[in-house]
Amino acid sequence: EHLTSVTLLAADGGLDDVTEADASLVAGQQMARGIFLTKDIVNAPHNILNSESLAHTAKRIAAESGGTIKCTILNKKECESRGMGAYLGVARGSETEPQFIHLTYTPPKSSGKDLKKVGIVGKGLLFDTGGYN
Repeated sequence: EHLTSVTLLAADGGLDDVTEADASLVAGQQMARGIFLTKDIVNAPHNILNSESLAHTAKRIAAESGGTIKCTILNKKECESRGMGAYLGVARGSETEPQFIHLTYTPPKSSGKDLKKVGIVGKGLLFDTGGYN
């Protein structure tokens, strides 16, 4: 059963408590959606999740991010032109064309100060490449 509404009563009657609780509720809902999506991706069988559907999911995540996530997908020709031979060698075993997915997150500019840059590199292995890790 999903939670559809919450009634909040501020202990001191202040609206700040309610606004903070609302923001926390929204953040929790966003986190839950991310967890559910991750589980759906991990548990999807190969006939549902392949390189093309994973790329489509990445594009959808970017489109729904409100501009904070940019998605770039490199197809086989673009990977060849960049000399990505090792990546393409693994992708040869796939029934679908390789889709190199690059997601870039840019936080909203709310604080006015520069934030540290962090890079996270990961891989999405599908069943048709010999398993997942």
